[in-house]
Amino acid sequence: LTQQLGYFKDEGLDVELVNSRAGVEAENELLAGAVQGVVGFYDHTVDLQSKGKYIQSIVQFSQAPGEVELVSAKHPEIKSPADFKGA
Repeated sequence: LTQQLGYFKDEGLDVELVNSRAGVEAENELLAGAVQGVVGFYDHTVDLQSKGKYIQSIVQFSQAPGEVELVSAKHPEIKSPADFKGA
């Protein structure tokens, strides 16, 4: 939708959207450096951390209205979305 509405182009971004067959395939492409970003549920970041591989999640989505989940060992001072203000 973002591409169809021209938002990437409006921001000067040259984006190629690629469909992956499964979340694991997208993870592997990201870790191999074949892609710069992927879309997936938050559990992929937790699973990869348990395997010693760290990726940054920048947007969370779920089917639970109002759901908020934050996990960070590096920045224990971050306890809620409000703590990101000004960052």
